[in-house]
Amino acid sequence: MSGCGESDVHDVGLMVPTDSTPDLEQKFTASMCSGQFGSFEEFESTLKNLEKETGMLFIRSGSFKIKTSPSEAERFRYYRMRYVCKHGGTSRASWHLTNGRRTYKCGCNSYFEVLLRPKGFEITKYNMQHSHLTSKPLASHYPENRRLTREEECLFKDLILDNTDNKGIRNVMLSKRDYLCGYF
Repeated sequence: MSGCGESDVHDVGLMVPTDSTPDLEQKFTASMCSGQFGSFEEFESTLKNLEKETGMLFIRSGSFKIKTSPSEAERFRYYRMRYVCKHGGTSRASWHLTNGRRTYKCGCNSYFEVLLRPKGFEITKYNMQHSHLTSKPLASHYPENRRLTREEECLFKDLILDNTDNKGIRNVMLSKRDYLCGYF
């Protein structure tokens, strides 16, 4: 594993059998641990591609911004970051949630840490054992993945200007995306 930290896999009681969870560690090391990233944009774009390919979703949970050099701050932004799985942490009691919203948290321990080295960002630690199933169809239901693209926005503005009824707009939307109706 050149350019990547050690796997820090904890022995946790998984909610799903390990043989039914895809081996995400190989995909993670292949795309994220192949070397160092020359800028924050390069790192973020590689991470987004991995998330699209695997159905995983990571959220930056802790970061330290660069304050010394303005040129490095513009190029790298952070000198240390920690990303955790969207399902990490524990769910709150339902009476804490407003408007009856659900939480996606289920105690997943998957994470990775990124550190700024002299040549760029490098993954220093990671754990890719998720305590839940991950797949593209499941990930398509996350609010972060339900945003319209610019192309879709233009298409739907045109449909509205053409006085297309709501059912027609819905049918176009469903044909453009790979939604699984009634999957949950």
